[in-house]
Amino acid sequence: ANTAEKAWMIDRDLRPRVLEKGRSRFSKTIARLPNGTEVRDFRSVSVGPRDSLLLVGKSGKLYFSDGKRNGDKLTITEVRAPNSPVLKVAIRKSVAWLLVSGSVPGGAPIYRSAFDGTLKSLSFKPVTGTGATAIDVDPSGNAWIVVNHKNIKKYSKSGWQNVAPFLDSVSAQKYKIVHITVDDHYRPWVSMTGTKYNLFALTPNGWPSIRVVCLISRRAGNISGV
Repeated sequence: ANTAEKAWMIDRDLRPRVLEKGRSRFSKTIARLPNGTEVRDFRSVSVGPRDSLLLVGKSGKLYFSDGKRNGDKLTITEVRAPNSPVLKVAIRKSVAWLLVSGSVPGGAPIYRSAFDGTLKSLSFKPVTGTGATAIDVDPSGNAWIVVNHKNIKKYSKSGWQNVAPFLDSVSAQKYKIVHITVDDHYRPWVSMTGTKYNLFALTPNGWPSIRVVCLISRRAGNISGV
């Protein structure tokens, strides 16, 4: 997850690391609860407003931090999230979206909350209409989701809208969309299994592919990959 000043990652030791402006390497970070207990079982980190963070533990617990380190220490607080374990967090434009463990038509249940970078602003409410197997957020704070690993929808005030179809019923038996990223021009990019994780971007000419292994980041409409 990236901002103009910092990039955060989860390392192999399941601790967060940060790359700060002007630095050439990621710095180790020790995440502690207010009582001093260290947490080191993270699987993802997302950057929110004011450099705040939402982190997901391997067990599905959701944590908040203001993103300010004291030396190599980072204070985190467990967030009261939906009862089911959290699978995925996506943040943009002062809105946080969650996929949580469970099964509804389309995939996992979806939750949404306003998020101004403070813990008190978080209050997740269910978003009905469909579930999802992958999620990202566009520059306006609206979610774009993958439904059943094959169809793409985007959220608006009127509910979920279909985006150009991607996999037909025959192709869906062989391929699965596993990741979606929306760039600053509201253009969705997806990666799939069954194609050595080729990257596809929706353009007026369809879905041309780019050979990559995984998505890295977005900025000003460009997607980085390896």
